[in-house]
Amino acid sequence: RAAAAAGRRHYRREPLDLERHAEYWELKSVLKKAEGDVIVACGFVLHVEHPHKFILSYLRVLNGDARFAQEAWSRVNDALRTTVCVRYEPHVIAVAAIFMASRHLRVALPEADGDDDR
Repeated sequence: RAAAAAGRRHYRREPLDLERHAEYWELKSVLKKAEGDVIVACGFVLHVEHPHKFILSYLRVLNGDARFAQEAWSRVNDALRTTVCVRYEPHVIAVAAIFMASRHLRVALPEADGDDDR
């Protein structure tokens, strides 16, 4: 019903003043609620953790500069356009982005100690 009303409104000749049109805001609210209900019903998780925050934390420990951070950040942005974000945990994506950025910029990363079991 709401979609039909929205469709009819599309064919009006005069522009609709959305700021003062109460029906618009009501339909927008109903549509957002319905969209949320559909997403939850489909089993989507609405709270996600992004790898970006891990990049900043890890690079702080590594004393990475702004150029290094920007390169890793760009790698994460590119990764989020693929299926990587649903296949791996965000901290893993961040580590991979830092690794790729270090290779691209030829920045040496610290080596792991032999005693470390992680």
